[in-house]
Amino acid sequence: MKHLILTLLVFFACFPCFSQEKFAKVTLKNGTTITGIVVDFNPTSHITLDVAGFETKLDMTDVASVNGIVGCPTSEEKPIIIEDTSRYPEKFDLRIGPYVIGMILVKGGSFSMGYDGRGSMKFNSEPVHTVGLHSFYVNAKPLSNDLVRYIKKGKEKHSEYAEAFTTKSPEDIIWVVDQLNSKTNVKVNLITEAQWEYIATKQQAIFTGFEKNVCLDYYAPYRSSTQIEVDPNGPQKGSLRVIRTFDSEPNLFERLPSSTISQSLVGLSIRLSFPAAQLIENQ
Repeated sequence: MKHLILTLLVFFACFPCFSQEKFAKVTLKNGTTITGIVVDFNPTSHITLDVAGFETKLDMTDVASVNGIVGCPTSEEKPIIIEDTSRYPEKFDLRIGPYVIGMILVKGGSFSMGYDGRGSMKFNSEPVHTVGLHSFYVNAKPLSNDLVRYIKKGKEKHSEYAEAFTTKSPEDIIWVVDQLNSKTNVKVNLITEAQWEYIATKQQAIFTGFEKNVCLDYYAPYRSSTQIEVDPNGPQKGSLRVIRTFDSEPNLFERLPSSTISQSLVGLSIRLSFPAAQLIENQ
């Protein structure tokens, strides 16, 4: 089971809102915001709020973010500590015909996403906001030319020095990912922007050189910094995808719209991800 622990940081508020009750503001994926007293909270399944005397039970699959509030709804909001305590294998081999994609575990948790003078930079990388992620797997190396050739043409080749597949077409990459899903019982997807930046801030060695990656997310400015998002994947519609890449300095990385890739000398390589919980669900 997934165990994403969201601990509300609740303190006593000053008069006139002194209260021992725990309040939370819950934002649903459809944009609805509900504020109430926390009656019951299981981060893996549901949260129940008392709203004006009526209990409202919300399924966590419908929840986009949960904010803890100090003492009462009119007081200052506080961040939530998020940690995935589940246990998963450190590595997993995703087999595609005669090829193996080595997937490595990225342990879930929370981090500050966005540009505040360090980290991601340029192109709508503000405001800084807190993101929580469940544990997930990512391919240890970009997909190779040999593997993509096999997916596209069914031709098997094992080069001595297998180079990473690159393309300037995000649509080409999306097609490859769709084909992968037809060949494996684990549903993979493009890495999300939040997953990319989480790795970049915590396990940077996974990425190589000036590698550019197209993300699942459509390109758009970040939303308000007052909300804590769990496993975000950006807007559901758009015309441009998010491209993430390291800048000239090791600890700086850029956020670009996919329209800029045609002007780049470096093509896009493929980074996949899938929720670690799938390994348990598929057993």
